[in-house]
Amino acid sequence: MGAAGRIKAENEEIQVILISEQSEIEVVVELLKHGAYDYIVKSKDIRERLLNTVQNIRLQDDEAIITCLPYASMIRH
Repeated sequence: MGAAGRIKAENEEIQVILISEQSEIEVVVELLKHGAYDYIVKSKDIRERLLNTVQNIRLQDDEAIITCLPYASMIRH
């Protein structure tokens, strides 16, 4: 189970947004299938894209708590 799946297993109400340099569509599709709310590829407009995603979450749930964790800290070795 990947990071998104582990987080969703703890609390299915958490909306997981993953940010990485990985841009292969197959990887992105798998992450979304396993519970990620969104996947953002690092780019020059990352700040704007992340803010838009957070706004969309808040539109769906105005009590949503937004927390950012580095993806690397969620990977089990």
